[in-house]
Amino acid sequence: QKRFRESYLAVSDVEPPLPFEQRALLEELIGLVSAEQYDEALAFLEEETTPQSSANFDFVRGNIGFQIDDYELAVQGYEDATNKYPRYLRAWKNLGLLRAKEGESELAAQALTRVLTLGGSDEITYGGLGAAYLSNGNPVSAESAFRNAVMLNPAEEQWQLGLARAFFDQARYAEAASLCGS
Repeated sequence: QKRFRESYLAVSDVEPPLPFEQRALLEELIGLVSAEQYDEALAFLEEETTPQSSANFDFVRGNIGFQIDDYELAVQGYEDATNKYPRYLRAWKNLGLLRAKEGESELAAQALTRVLTLGGSDEITYGGLGAAYLSNGNPVSAESAFRNAVMLNPAEEQWQLGLARAFFDQARYAEAASLCGS
């Protein structure tokens, strides 16, 4: 009964809370990032945040790492954010996409699956998950993920090629050829 009642509630718990006293700090931090003052933003994070700070700060640190191509910083920021707030959908998504970009397909699949369980279902998540499953040697799951990505954006060739590859890896050559023909 409790779960049934909860099903009527808005899903607003995929973003961490931001205490009022931390809002001005986050706005200042976002201003530094918007101005591409990444060194200053990182120094600000080092000085102003604590382990009790909102997971939003860790997420911003991850984004900075992503923007400056510092893989370790990005992963640490996103992992800290998801450790502080395990339902942080955007942090899980960025972590999964970063892991996929770096070829860590098993970790990417775990993070992107978490995104789906939290309710995030967009073509990028499905496509990234499909690519991760292909890399892990799981063409059946890759097919399902790519089908969802294609459903959400049929014009994206990357998803169609991924689906064709999933068919090919399952020895479903006629379907792969048919898809490539279109």
